[in-house]
Amino acid sequence: MRFKIHRNIIHAFLYVISMYVFISCIRIVNFKMFHFDPFDDQISTYDIYDKVMGVFRDHKSVDFDDRIVIVNSADNDRKKIAKLLLKLNALNCHAIGLDVILDEKKEIEGDSLLRNALLVVQKKIVLAEEERGKIDPYFCHECITGSVNVMTQDGISVKVYMPRDNNKIHFTSHLADMVNHKKAVNLSYRNNDIEWINFRRKQPSYSPDQDLPNKYWYFDIDDFLENYDSPSSVVKNKVILIGHCGLNPKFTSMSDRWITPLNGVSGKSFPDMHGVVVLANILSMVLDQDFIDEVPKWYMTIITFYIFMWLYHIYLKRQRKRESLFGKGYHFLGIRVLHIGILLLLVLFSGILMNYANLKIPIILLSTFTVISYEIFEIYETFIKNRINRSLDWLGHRLS
Repeated sequence: MRFKIHRNIIHAFLYVISMYVFISCIRIVNFKMFHFDPFDDQISTYDIYDKVMGVFRDHKSVDFDDRIVIVNSADNDRKKIAKLLLKLNALNCHAIGLDVILDEKKEIEGDSLLRNALLVVQKKIVLAEEERGKIDPYFCHECITGSVNVMTQDGISVKVYMPRDNNKIHFTSHLADMVNHKKAVNLSYRNNDIEWINFRRKQPSYSPDQDLPNKYWYFDIDDFLENYDSPSSVVKNKVILIGHCGLNPKFTSMSDRWITPLNGVSGKSFPDMHGVVVLANILSMVLDQDFIDEVPKWYMTIITFYIFMWLYHIYLKRQRKRESLFGKGYHFLGIRVLHIGILLLLVLFSGILMNYANLKIPIILLSTFTVISYEIFEIYETFIKNRINRSLDWLGHRLS
């Protein structure tokens, strides 16, 4: 009886191995033919990530981030931006992030004024730089520059960014370093090629809904420049992010506007957040150390082995009795109900972990194994098990 129990454990282990072999074969064939991996863990988390960020998370209870002020640069008039930089410097802001690509000169007066303003604030400003839009050295030789590239992954919505893009440190990492060096160092210690953006604050509005007020200070550049009586406390020791959020406060601009997981109402057809607000969410995440962590794949592999070795014994028991959870005659239906229950628990558990613990688990392997597990079990029992038993009998005879 003891040897029989050991043998069942061996069969359960080899059954799980056979599922890994089956999945690996499909991945190899599919990738060679279509250059696409249907079992990519990044793909599997999209819907759960979107639902948690856009639907399940209570955005009303999110704290107002008093550390960040967003100024809409509107038409990116360089004379106004120059004037704004000098005013911010006079009001003793802590750091400035200019999300305006200065890749070329435009007109002499505006360029000259902006260049002079940048020289004044060069120790506290970070300039945005894109892979396709390098900063013209005319504006500032010594200013800090940072990448503002974000990644869509699925080609639709922004979900991740690269803290270091081709050895170019991200725009928000430089700003975080100016505000709190220790927290910026903690980000570098994570050593992740990509970071999932933990979106908590939606696109601010000039006329915010009372039920969902703005979570950042938000000004239009003209209003800010004309309102010389604005209290310095709004700006003093704050991080100022300057970027395009529309030409007219009354109309929504699609320029530099992205679809994010917070787009819970309009789906994935209407961009809901300007790039400078995406950067604000990233900066808030870094300053709060509010990172999303991923469960290591090796850990999930161990869990998968335990779950499906246990599931093998359930299948074996039901096969011998030829009955299901609902009794005789409903064996296959009972198995499918069990699968649906496992998948629902898996999705619910992963959603709870992401929402409350900022922990993302790669569920594609578990989900795929669940769907095909009974078919692989029947193949194993029909074509493989007897051969394994003969090999085990031969080995037992030689060892006895």
